[in-house]
Amino acid sequence: TLMSSLRVDAANVQHIPLKVGGRFQRQRGYALGQVRRPGYPWVSFVSIHLGLEAAERARHAAALMKALTGDGPLVVAGDLNEGPDGQAWMTVGRRLRVVTGEAPTFPATNPHRRPDAIFASPTLPAVPTVPISLDPADLASATDHLPVWVDLDLTGLANG
Repeated sequence: TLMSSLRVDAANVQHIPLKVGGRFQRQRGYALGQVRRPGYPWVSFVSIHLGLEAAERARHAAALMKALTGDGPLVVAGDLNEGPDGQAWMTVGRRLRVVTGEAPTFPATNPHRRPDAIFASPTLPAVPTVPISLDPADLASATDHLPVWVDLDLTGLANG
């Protein structure tokens, strides 16, 4: 899922399917969109949820990064279903850097794994975020993952 604000222009919003091995496997894909504030260049955003099998995650991450051509700013966020030592994580990390913290996000009730992250182009500086307090019971009833977020400073990208 990609969500935006009425304060930005959105374009090229689409869902791209990824090939899965068997007909009984869950369909995978990613959401892609571009947004910009007036006076700023377009920034591409991707939301992805990778599968449970390591080989499939590696293939999908490679396909994703191959499809994301161009030299504009890029943000990739999602549940990679593996941590920083996984092949898919490293594939995304070769081009982008992790801009979220190192805190575990899964499971929400007793987090001890870090499968969720936001990656961004080096031209997009991350701004320190103010921690928010969320009721653990509310989180556990809403999702099995803790949320990740980041504020990115776009002022260096201004057109003139």
